[in-house]
Parts: sequence; C-alpha cells; structure tokens
Amino acid sequence: MRWFAAVVVTLVAFAAGTWVAGAIVLPHLVANQADRWVIAAGCGVAVAALAAMWGYRCATPEAADAPDARGPAEPVVPAAGERSISVSGNLGGIASTGDNMVNVQGQAAKE
Repeated sequence: MRWFAAVVVTLVAFAAGTWVAGAIVLPHLVANQADRWVIAAGCGVAVAALAAMWGYRCATPEAADAPDARGPAEPVVPAAGERSISVSGNLGGIASTGDNMVNVQGQAAKE
C-alpha cells in the first residue's frame, strides 16, 4: 500500500507541476504554446522527481528501522596510541595506518 501511495503522489505531482507551469506561470513568459508545454513538462518532471524521492523514503520499510543518528550504532571501542584504530566485531580486510605502511595479510588465530 505504501508503494501504491508513493506512485500516486508522484503522478499527481507531475500532473500538478506541469499544469501549474504550463497554464498559470509560463503563458506570461513564453508566447509559443508548443515551447511553453515542453518547458512545463520539464518542470513537471522536476517536481515529480522530488515527489519520487519522498515516496521512496516513505515506502521503504528500512526508513523506520534506521539507527538513531544522534549516537553510534555500536559501542565505542577505545584506541590508544598515535594512528591507532579500533574495531568492534570482525575485521574482514586489511587495516593500515601510517604513511609508510607494509601490509602483511595473515591468518587470524582461532580461539
């Protein structure tokens, strides 16, 4: 139902944006009717694009489940020393710090 509402809002936004530009705003600026409606269609596409972005954000279920932006999603792991890093959880790749680093990939010790 959310996606249906998002599509309907996008279509209505295109129609309203095109009509407002073509029938109300542009007749005073563009004399040729064909040119006026081409420009109005471009305005309608721009308004519909904004509505589509809003519709995608509202229709996607992850929008309600997103982590709170006010704080970190995971607990903070302190890092001590210059150019040190901290990793909470598994590090699946290479982590390098420094200007003249040498990357050596090895097998992690099994616990």
